[in-house]
Amino acid sequence: DGQFGALGIEVSMENGFVKVISPIDDTPAERAGIQAGDVIVRLDDTPVKGMTLNEAVKIMRGEPGTDILLTVIREGEEGPLKITITRDVIRIKSVRGRSLEPGYGYIRISQFQSATGTSMRKQLSELKKENGGGLKGLVLDLRNRSEEHTSELQSLTNLVLQNRDVKKG
Repeated sequence: DGQFGALGIEVSMENGFVKVISPIDDTPAERAGIQAGDVIVRLDDTPVKGMTLNEAVKIMRGEPGTDILLTVIREGEEGPLKITITRDVIRIKSVRGRSLEPGYGYIRISQFQSATGTSMRKQLSELKKENGGGLKGLVLDLRNRSEEHTSELQSLTNLVLQNRDVKKG
């Protein structure tokens, strides 16, 4: 899996501000409470408006163990939130899973990487083994995924489904 020093968020640029697509599971950003949809308006004392996405990302990255103060606008909040995050080396595990109850599994794809398909097959195999060789049902959690990964999603869906009934929820 991938590794880099940062906060652990996927971001895009929207209306001149940095918008959080998704905090990455088990990273400083997620632990600090950053949420999908948050709009970052300041990095430490520097306004984001007028920066490119690359410039903002460069500021958010830094030495592990150093702090950065994000000023965030969140829908439903009265005013800006100030959230301090300590940078860390990000170790991304793109696939996580667990048994929910006998015969039922849960798999979350937190990020698409070159090894995601292999990791997914391995996790599915482990869940089947834990559940006596098969599953009656599987929750495939793809929340906060951007639309740019449509082909990977189709491949993973085909791997899981293989002529089974599909229920969306």
